Amino acid sequence: MEVIVATRDTHVIPISDHSRIGDARRTIGELAKSLGFDETRRGKIEIVASELATNLHNHAQGGYLLVRSHGLADGIEILAVDRGPGISNLAECMRDGFSTAGTAGNGIGAVKRQSQVFDIFSQPGVGTVVLAQLFRAAHPGPSRFTVGAISVALAGEPICGDSWTASVSPRGARVAVADGLGHGPDAAQASLNAMRSVEMSPGQPGTMVVANAHRSIASTRGAAMSLCDIDTEAGLARFVGVGNVAGAIVRGGQILSMVSHNGTVGHQLLKTQEFTYPWTKDSILIMHSDGLTSRWNLDHGPGLAMRHPSVIAAVLHRDFVRGRDDVCVVVMREGA
Repeated sequence: MEVIVATRDTHVIPISDHSRIGDARRTIGELAKSLGFDETRRGKIEIVASELATNLHNHAQGGYLLVRSHGLADGIEILAVDRGPGISNLAECMRDGFSTAGTAGNGIGAVKRQSQVFDIFSQPGVGTVVLAQLFRAAHPGPSRFTVGAISVALAGEPICGDSWTASVSPRGARVAVADGLGHGPDAAQASLNAMRSVEMSPGQPGTMVVANAHRSIASTRGAAMSLCDIDTEAGLARFVGVGNVAGAIVRGGQILSMVSHNGTVGHQLLKTQEFTYPWTKDSILIMHSDGLTSRWNLDHGPGLAMRHPSVIAAVLHRDFVRGRDDVCVVVMREGA
């Protein structure tokens, strides 16, 4: 089983005033340098950061950037998120000069040209999410599954106590999320160790993987944890959950919530049980910690369910985050 994405904390950069545009450009440029981006590619990602931040400052309300290094491909993902006013004409907004005239790249159209992966979703009156991914070298190419994830620490904490991992195999894919009890470094240690245990157990049944994690994090404060194996050959999603990490399958506008048992991995594993659900090529898997309210939905106008999983995760985070806990949202679907 190939791990296609490993846990990366998502950094939140509020664009609250003009000075934050430069801060965003420098922060993202330094991240690119640390990942080995050459000067040309660093220049591209700094243009993208400047364009997105400037657009938020000039045109949006409550705008911020979500930034993380992207899996094992030495890439960077930037999500520009705002709460309005939204864009009524997406085609027009892609024209050079439409959104950020006077900047180095002339707006959202430049962001698309500089990016190796790009997507946008906007709902007038609600807000916009723009996705840009750039990689150190060539784009790693299409995968059988596409994953989007946001993992954000509670305000004031140095690290997120929630962790996640995702992988693909010849038969399908595996996603796991753990929510370490409490917040901060001790919670992060519990959840990260649980995810390492998952990555060390390729091919094992989900119930066995959770039992392995239970033993491996016994010396920590423990975690809630859920794991979902997608078997495309059988057309099934196999879900094992302990505690309040939620899982759901979205298909055709319907949300099918999956079942977890009470308990705490690492401390009190009362029962592990695998539940199976139908999986089709148009299904979307969504898993999240309790930092996201359980009342979420994808009813944001036509088309959200068709967007890149990172865009879906960003919309869910924007509109349904509780704001008083760490939060992790993972979205996976088949295809690029």
